[in-house]
Amino acid sequence: MAHDVFISYSSQDKSVADAVCATLESRKIRCWIAPRDVLAGQPYAESILDGINKSRVFVLVFSADSNLSQQVLREVERAVSKGIPILPFRIADVEPTKSMELFLSATHWLDALTPPMEEHLRELASTVEVLLGIEASQKAEAPPPGKPAVKAERKGKMKPVFIIGGIVLVAVIVVGALLAAGVFKGNGGGTDKNSTNLITGNGTEIGSNPTQVGSSDTGLPGQKTTPISGSTSTVGPSGTATSPLATATSVIDSSGKFSSGASTMGTLGKGEIKWYEFSANAGDAVFAVLSEGADSDSLYPWLELLGPDGKVIVGQDGSVYCTIDQGLTTTGKYTLRVRDYNNNGGNYVLSFMQLSKSVNPLNSGVSLQGQLKMPGDINWYTFDAKVGDAMYAVLSEGTDSGSFYPWLEFLGPDGNAIIGQNGSVTCNIDQAITKTGKYTLRVRDYNNKGGNYVLSFVQLSKSVNPLSSGVSLMGQLKVPGDINWYSFTAEAGDAMYAVLSEGANSDALYPWLELLGPDGKVIVGQDGSVYCTIDQGLTTNGKYTLRVRDYNNKGGQYVLSFMQLSRSVNLLTSGASIKGQLKVPGDINWYTFDANEGDAVNMVLSEGDNAESLYPWLELLGPDGNAIAGQNGSVTCTIDWAITKTGKYTVRVRDYNNKGGNYVLSFNLMKK
Repeated sequence: MAHDVFISYSSQDKSVADAVCATLESRKIRCWIAPRDVLAGQPYAESILDGINKSRVFVLVFSADSNLSQQVLREVERAVSKGIPILPFRIADVEPTKSMELFLSATHWLDALTPPMEEHLRELASTVEVLLGIEASQKAEAPPPGKPAVKAERKGKMKPVFIIGGIVLVAVIVVGALLAAGVFKGNGGGTDKNSTNLITGNGTEIGSNPTQVGSSDTGLPGQKTTPISGSTSTVGPSGTATSPLATATSVIDSSGKFSSGASTMGTLGKGEIKWYEFSANAGDAVFAVLSEGADSDSLYPWLELLGPDGKVIVGQDGSVYCTIDQGLTTTGKYTLRVRDYNNNGGNYVLSFMQLSKSVNPLNSGVSLQGQLKMPGDINWYTFDAKVGDAMYAVLSEGTDSGSFYPWLEFLGPDGNAIIGQNGSVTCNIDQAITKTGKYTLRVRDYNNKGGNYVLSFVQLSKSVNPLSSGVSLMGQLKVPGDINWYSFTAEAGDAMYAVLSEGANSDALYPWLELLGPDGKVIVGQDGSVYCTIDQGLTTNGKYTLRVRDYNNKGGQYVLSFMQLSRSVNLLTSGASIKGQLKVPGDINWYTFDANEGDAVNMVLSEGDNAESLYPWLELLGPDGNAIAGQNGSVTCTIDWAITKTGKYTVRVRDYNNKGGNYVLSFNLMKK
């Protein structure tokens, strides 16, 4: 029997699921629900798949039990892959697991956390009616089994909003469900059935050119101090690659043979099928995406992979796009079959990548400008990595790409998709490498329209911009989406301090700083309208990475100041008064001293000569990496502190106004 809605739930929530089913069917909305609709004699898994494939809306009864259910997760994944709108009906206030969040991150939820349940069930039914495109009082004729002939309307990029009121909530749920369900776009391009058109990536190196600021400190006349010099190490340019980014240059010939990394446009006449061939060895992997092309709303993409023996290995279809990511087990000639599930025909784009054929090799620390040239276009990038390495990649919309919705996927050496992320302006993947081999990044537009983008990439094993302790660096994010990377090594028990500030003439830049660990995971991230700070104790030996971004995704000048506690800089001597200078907006100076438990420290920071705009700001940081005390004042500020733990201490000198200027630091350490 034909149905419209598939209901996914945990067996622990059967009473709620039955209530959902009864409410929907009371409005003549036919549902598929297990075990009621599992056909006798048919394997359970096969019946579930048939139920999902033939549904038009997927209702998820979300609870603590379904959140942890692998069966429910598999059902959700199938609905996403088939482009079916998902409507989560949340009956418990729990956070989705990471696996569940991956599939539901772009979906708006319908909460049913408070009684009475009947009101929430009525709202659910009304929402399903909207999704199905029918009037609340009169259901349209049910479509025959199979795929709907007319797809749901596609929506553009959604910016985050807060929603109040039932009507607005329903509307947003519809948009969110459409986005999560298959209102994606894939790859475009093509002419008639015998013509071809290759689309390649367009990578331009961006990078940055940070300039060392450092400190300029001299002892005052008559003091018993040794002049303090700034750090002399330099940091190389960020984001520069050792070689230009390659682009795919092969083309598809008239026989239907095509090459890795290509996107090709084509047209299907009514009932027509297209074939594409490629050769591969056992152990290779293939990635292919078939998308509707420009002006092809009636085309329902259907893609199949056939092996050297002529048998279908896998087939996928979707309302807007479909994807095959497949490891190959046999050496020989393979075929991709391109069809329209609705048999109407139309324009399509086929994007193809073979893992053994490297395209657009990525260099660590690079930011690349690229373009998806038309609806359905996809760009591919590859890199080699070893077990224990980690990679960080950020995809952002580029200049004049308001409709572009970044979508980034990470594919492994075995042909499986490892993780995918998307976001209205930017998305990132921070991933530890667990298997040696060749990896692939797939760049797409979630809205399937195309546009300009920036891809920034770092591989932890490849050091970029090594940081020296006590240094301040001027840098620039040159274009919207640009990112700069810095690395340093540390041991467990060490502590690091980093401050990212907007630079001169950078009012639009909103500093955003992240610390990533040796395992590839983000440890902490901070942002602020003028500056942001990370003071962090480190618990693992290894290489760490700092990621510099603009929260507004516009770019601009910045200053990054960095201090590592294990690396002494500007050693303070008791009784010293030191003249110093913060040379540019955002500059910071660092000082260190050793102290024992029971000691006491006295410090005074004052504005210096010709420094009326400087607003002194003094901070004391402990051996464990934590800020102990901080003071600021319009002319002077003071810290008097009893030392409770033996170790190395750090003094941070800043300007609260973030402009810079001359200062005087007076320091005294009273020994126990």
